[in-house]
Formats: sequence, structure tokens, C-alpha cells
Amino acid sequence: DELEPVLAELAAYQHVAIEGLMTMASATGGLAAAGRNFANLRELRNRLVGNCPTGMSLDTLSMGMSRDFEVAIREGSTLVRVGSSLFT
Repeated sequence: DELEPVLAELAAYQHVAIEGLMTMASATGGLAAAGRNFANLRELRNRLVGNCPTGMSLDTLSMGMSRDFEVAIREGSTLVRVGSSLFT
């Protein structure tokens, strides 16, 4: 709710490249809740993409970690974080 009104202001940060959005799934509710969280971020991105300032991209959806990355990919994730799967 707070991102859309300030989206244009973010373009003023010349040394910051906004390339997308990131979320983490709720700690409760299991994979069903994770799916809803990820779908909500994808839908937010889809609403905002037409209002992005020149030079800003929302191509990246960073969502999903080792326990829920498959759900995140189904919901459109372009970047997942699977560190705990690699180091356990």
C-alpha cells in the first residue's frame, strides 16, 4: 500500500538501481500462505509496472527460499534464495 505513492520518488536516487521487488513468505500458514504471499507480490508488480519511472525496472521478483521455492516459481519468481539447502 505504501509503495505505489512513492514509486516516482525512488527515481531521484541516482545511485540506486531498482530492478524488482522482494518478499519472504509468512512464517505461519505453510505453503498455502506462501503461495498467497507470492501471488500478492506478483500482482503488485503487475499493477506498478506501468507507472515505473524511466530507467526503473520491476523485472525481478525475488521470492522463495529453500522450503518454498517451488511455490514461488509457480507464482512467477525470477530469483530464489536456497542457501540453507546448499549448506545443510
